[in-house]
Amino acid sequence: MNENYLKISERIVEMTGIDIFKNTRKAEYVELRALACYIFREKMNMRWTNIANFFTSMGKKTDHASVIHLVKMYPTYVKYNLSLIHI
Repeated sequence: MNENYLKISERIVEMTGIDIFKNTRKAEYVELRALACYIFREKMNMRWTNIANFFTSMGKKTDHASVIHLVKMYPTYVKYNLSLIHI
């Protein structure tokens, strides 16, 4: 696993104080997970399954379908939570 993925996720946690690997469906967690998945997929060309495996290895239960959904929903989350752009 590329350590850049770990650095990006740690930076998100550091900037927000929210553990994106916590098994919860609260909106603030979901939105930040969507941000991480969006960066991994769109900016770093990481495969869907690899993103899911990364989250699973960090303690967040997920699968590739959930990752696809998060990436597709990211523009909607940004529309209603502009702080995601600054992170």
